[in-house]
Amino acid sequence: MEIKSNTFPTFNLLLLSTALFISIMTEALPAGFLLLISKDLGVTESQAGQLVTLYALGSLISAIPLTIVTQGWNRRKLLITIMLGFTITNFMTAYLASFILILVSRFLAGVFAGLLWAMVAGYAIRMVSDEKKGRAITVVMLGVPIALSIGIPLGTFIGKLIGWRLTFQLITIISLVLVFFIWLKLPNLPALKTEKKNPIFSVLAIPYVKSVLIINFVFAFGHNIFYTYISPYLQLSGNENNVDIILLIFGISSIISITIVGIFIDKYLRQLIISSLCLFAISGILFYVFDSAYSLILISIILWGLAFGGGATLFQTASAKITGNSADIAQSLLVSLWNLAIAGGGFFGGVLLNISNARVLPIVMFVLLTLALLIVLASGKNGVGYSKGDDSVSN
Repeated sequence: MEIKSNTFPTFNLLLLSTALFISIMTEALPAGFLLLISKDLGVTESQAGQLVTLYALGSLISAIPLTIVTQGWNRRKLLITIMLGFTITNFMTAYLASFILILVSRFLAGVFAGLLWAMVAGYAIRMVSDEKKGRAITVVMLGVPIALSIGIPLGTFIGKLIGWRLTFQLITIISLVLVFFIWLKLPNLPALKTEKKNPIFSVLAIPYVKSVLIINFVFAFGHNIFYTYISPYLQLSGNENNVDIILLIFGISSIISITIVGIFIDKYLRQLIISSLCLFAISGILFYVFDSAYSLILISIILWGLAFGGGATLFQTASAKITGNSADIAQSLLVSLWNLAIAGGGFFGGVLLNISNARVLPIVMFVLLTLALLIVLASGKNGVGYSKGDDSVSN
């Protein structure tokens, strides 16, 4: 059963977007509170940093197996369960005094996040007609750049003003309010049944799915190699104290990017993917060549944000269009690879810093994004990101 009408369900999609907003806020806020958390709990800053690590680990481990296990669940009930999970785990983080128990709560929050990211795109596209699927996913994904560019800085400021625990209490309340609106407003979509005994292999057998997964991983891996170590890169030009301005510009550019993607994605998906990868690669070259010129670094940041902002939306849409009823399984693979790329990018970037310096990071980013671009081009005009007829592909 699918709920489709001529009216675009903006409010319903914004509810899903808010769920992703809460997920990003839950994940990233501890990074802004490391000193406060370490003092409050009597641990080192590096130990407090594991609050972020455990969350990412929970997402990485849970996305694929839990998506398979919950395939038979009603979609609205599953989403309510997930958001109640966020409510409980954020409540635990806000009130528990034990560092170990807070680590457990963070891991569990990551588990719910992995499942959330795997199911929201599938939920969204079942509420709209085929020609509006990309736009629907774009609206849902708006919660991500808004959280990164506005939510996290604002949440960090509030946390330093009133205390980090009170910030998590606010997120707990927002999560609970969202549960009410999900129950009240979202369509009660049943699960899409599948008879496949090996759903992962069935999805991977669909043409171009493996290409989308590889491009998605390379895209996120290249991004995180550079993004994680943006401060050391800015030290090359003596602008490390301007990192907040740089990230704000990046966030605003990302919001502009996802807005543009939302307008054109259903007609020009493949062209947008190619444009995104081209801009990404160009920004890498500019970062490398003009590493000491602040004004040109700012231009590079804008191009980078424009390239990155709509990336996740493009890959989720490409995946959803070619996998039909198995969209949730495909999304779980995308989520797992994205989280692996975050961890791998941070690790590999650190290795590069140890053996060289920050100037090498953007050139590595350029090489990786060029590789992703070549994969898209090699798939031909009917390959990755091709829209016409994609919806006929199913299991």
